[in-house]
Amino acid sequence: MSVEVVERDGVFGATEQPPNLLSPFSPPPRGEGAQTGDIAPASPGRPNLDIDMPFAEIPPHWHHVRDDDRDPAMGWGERWGGEMSPEEKLKELGIELTAVAGYRPAMTAGVITGNLLYLSGATPPDKNGVPWKGRVGETYTVEEGRDAARACAIQQLAMAKGVLGDLGRITRVVKVLGMVNCVPGFTDTPAVMHGFSDLMYEVFGERGVHARSAVGLQALPGDTPVEVETIFEIA
Repeated sequence: MSVEVVERDGVFGATEQPPNLLSPFSPPPRGEGAQTGDIAPASPGRPNLDIDMPFAEIPPHWHHVRDDDRDPAMGWGERWGGEMSPEEKLKELGIELTAVAGYRPAMTAGVITGNLLYLSGATPPDKNGVPWKGRVGETYTVEEGRDAARACAIQQLAMAKGVLGDLGRITRVVKVLGMVNCVPGFTDTPAVMHGFSDLMYEVFGERGVHARSAVGLQALPGDTPVEVETIFEIA
């Protein structure tokens, strides 16, 4: 069945969407201050998708609040109503970003296309002069793997700053691909990647909520336990 994307009164939606492709777990509306991806308030004859609504009763139409069209020249505080900027939040967390080493001529830390920043993969830097080397479930515990994933998040932010010059240009963490070097049969890759996701949420708040994959692999470059790629939406 074809799907047509339409816009009505500044709100984008899809028509002719088969009910079995809709999630019954969509969050309830947040009212004022809704963010991209939130469900818009109900219109007459069109109820909100409620988390308690039985799956069979979900309507075949759904709406989302359209992306913000804010002035890219605005500072973070102006753009997001006086909230602490990402770099101020990092400072509060005691995290200092360091410059990322250069890349080969044929590749770069990140590529901007349209309003998206695609970052190359990042691995955790040495911890107290000791490189991360080994597999989760063998050399490292899940908790240690989570620490490595958090270190990857810091590296990705450093890379983003190197490309953008200002983390305040980031308006959304869109998609994260987490790769975990682990023993055969290891099933806790999501728990490892929570270290990455949690830091993004700490730094960006609701705009740090993202789609994510957490896959287990048998090897990663340098036998590092974790490597992560991120896609950011930017102003």
